[in-house]
Amino acid sequence: MLIETARQELAQIDQLYKRWLIGGQGTTAIDTQLPKSWPELDQNLSHSCQRRQALILASAQRSWLLAQSEPQELLTKPPLPQLEFVTLADDLRGLFKRCLEQTKQFSPSKTNHLLNILAQHKISAHPADWLPKQNDDVPALYWPWLAWVTQVNQSQQSLTADNWSQFLPAQHIELLRALRRNNPQQAREIIAQCAANEPAERRYKVIDTLAIKLSQQDIEYLNSLANDRSKKVVELSTQLLMRLGENVPPTDDQRACELADELAAWLTVKTSGLFKKTKHVVAAPLKSKKQQALRSEWLEQVSLIHLAQALSLSPRELVENWQFSQHRYLDNYNFITNVARHAPDEIIQIVITRLRDYLNEEQHAINLLELLLPRLSSDERQKLVSEIMSHNKAIYRFDELLPFTDQPIGAIQWRVLAKTLAWKTLEQQIIEQIEKTSYLEQSYATRGIIALGLLVSSDCAKQIIERLVKLGMLNVDPVFDCLKLNIKLSELQ
Repeated sequence: MLIETARQELAQIDQLYKRWLIGGQGTTAIDTQLPKSWPELDQNLSHSCQRRQALILASAQRSWLLAQSEPQELLTKPPLPQLEFVTLADDLRGLFKRCLEQTKQFSPSKTNHLLNILAQHKISAHPADWLPKQNDDVPALYWPWLAWVTQVNQSQQSLTADNWSQFLPAQHIELLRALRRNNPQQAREIIAQCAANEPAERRYKVIDTLAIKLSQQDIEYLNSLANDRSKKVVELSTQLLMRLGENVPPTDDQRACELADELAAWLTVKTSGLFKKTKHVVAAPLKSKKQQALRSEWLEQVSLIHLAQALSLSPRELVENWQFSQHRYLDNYNFITNVARHAPDEIIQIVITRLRDYLNEEQHAINLLELLLPRLSSDERQKLVSEIMSHNKAIYRFDELLPFTDQPIGAIQWRVLAKTLAWKTLEQQIIEQIEKTSYLEQSYATRGIIALGLLVSSDCAKQIIERLVKLGMLNVDPVFDCLKLNIKLSELQ
């Protein structure tokens, strides 16, 4: 009854508003037009005052009737957990927020670069400026905040099969990685008990941690995944087994051998050298684009063992003598994808060395190197980036190095960086833009400067700003924000 009365009075109030909007004689407030629950208007007042009085009553009742009711069960959230490091100072928060917006032009995952720069100086972000979202892959420092956001109780215990549910998905991965480095057997036992209950995508990431310190002891569990309900998980287990020399496609598999022979017909093994014979695996001329497409497709699908056999080479000889410059980019891309998935670690190291040298010749070589990153540890990635940035003639852009690591490369000095082809190319782009428009437009140049702010040390950052200001850029240019934050954080020490 009360609800129906409230609806009727709300309808009357709506009618009053319509009359007042129209104006004229219809705006005179008379008792028959007003809800019955209202008190009588003061008849001693003029008509205009009565209308104002009615408007006050209408506004009050309307806001009350339309007010959202409180939920039946209100949950009181605990205070935001205190992190291990101190919060960023207020005078740097504005600069940090601008840097945060700049890193988003690369991808949301690059936020970790910025957070790790803060962490290097034992500083954490301010929660009013940044909070993790559910399922974000964030540095371990921010796990308490992630647990608070997702309303999961933060456990201080070590990860076990019994307390698996007390940890967040991102924590599962990081803790398993750490455990695989220290106790591979214990980590494998936890994975074997808990991975099956996870959704396919999470299960894939959990099982992928077995790649760390992969050993013969993992074979039994990997074989048990052959009938997993996720095709990606089955493929992953097959790849890991092949790295261990297990589950290798039999060399007498007729269909596989036929496909490898067809692919080998579209490749050529050449020999050069008078005294020391050197082999070169190059692409053979093809008659049609369809053949090119098939060759690219089969380079990813045909096992390295079968392809090497069809070419009368060993798998090691195949990767050592593959001439990247003599193949189409897509052929190289699929070939390296195949290597990254199935080749043992010693083959991976050979390919990395060869691609690092190939950086001198081809701008896309850096993209081929990126395909091998899942096979490298964090320290190996850091070392690889440091080697690339120290290579004077390597062809790459600085923003292309961000996927390789989320930590600054402190070992790079300005005198080394300034001699690299990547820096000289960036300088030339900046000079051309300043001469043309007097300012730096959104382009590869701005992305390169922002990326350098996330990669280099504070000392190197100072030298970069000084050099670019001499080229004609303004010291107040927002593109310097990441470099400046890097510098200001070091000055807090």
